[in-house]
Amino acid sequence: MSWVEKELKRRTGAAPETVSSASTRSGAGLHDALVRTAALWARLEDANHLLPTELTLRREVNSGPRYVGEGPAFPVQLVAENGACLGFAEEGIRYLWPEKNLRNSNNFWIRWKGERGYVTVRRLGPAVVNPVTTTDAFDETCIDYVLQCLVTGTRIKPDALRPGRFLFFWPRR
Repeated sequence: MSWVEKELKRRTGAAPETVSSASTRSGAGLHDALVRTAALWARLEDANHLLPTELTLRREVNSGPRYVGEGPAFPVQLVAENGACLGFAEEGIRYLWPEKNLRNSNNFWIRWKGERGYVTVRRLGPAVVNPVTTTDAFDETCIDYVLQCLVTGTRIKPDALRPGRFLFFWPRR
């Protein structure tokens, strides 16, 4: 049973009908960072549209700052029931978790770096004056994991987005 079927069963108490797998778009021939980021965002939105209507993330257009006093205004964002969201901006795709963590940020960016491909950038330690950031490779095949975390209300862990890692994901209840 896939995670979509399990989540539908948990929400409605009934077995779901069939759900098709997410389609992917090729990014071959795209060189500009904005175009590559837009292509990844389109893949995320396509995967979201393939979910059953009960599980589809809310799409907001031209919204203001997500949380008071922080975060940029996103032209488009996908919002989960618990307030977590993925936002698309010129700088990249931003993941925002609704709970604050003053030590290490729970939020991160997914950006395109020409020499490295897609990367995740997140802050380590408190951001008093000069925040320390870490940059790790991003696995493009983990779109299903990203949507699963948003739909089920669990925090996306940036380490799980790195390529070549075998991480098993069991959402906590």
